Amino acid sequence: MNKINPLYILLLFVCITLISFVSLSNIKNDYKISNEELYVFSQNASEYNLIKNSWINKNEIKNRAKNVLRYFSSKDYDKSENKNSINIKFKTFNKKILSKFLNKILNQKFIFTKLEITQSTVLVQIRLK
Repeated sequence: MNKINPLYILLLFVCITLISFVSLSNIKNDYKISNEELYVFSQNASEYNLIKNSWINKNEIKNRAKNVLRYFSSKDYDKSENKNSINIKFKTFNKKILSKFLNKILNQKFIFTKLEITQSTVLVQIRLK
């Protein structure tokens, strides 16, 4: 029966140890990358949540619409609210007032489902959901 040289066994253990360290190093790098991706994802998720809450909050949307309309006389517009939307029909022949209304309404955080503009009227439908 042949004997195995102890140097071969020692060399085998050294190789296994080196392979283990290289593998462990690769796993550590993958773990760091995954941690960084998780951090970026959680930051994006919290930012999305803040944006979602500010754009979809019904009461806040109603307050913003009310704030925009308070600059104009009530005879210039008709406002109606449904369960899912706010409809505003703004009618005037004064181009400056119409332009001012458009600037105010378009600079707010609204989700528009309908926006029709003619020379004397603007029809806006704002989504609440």
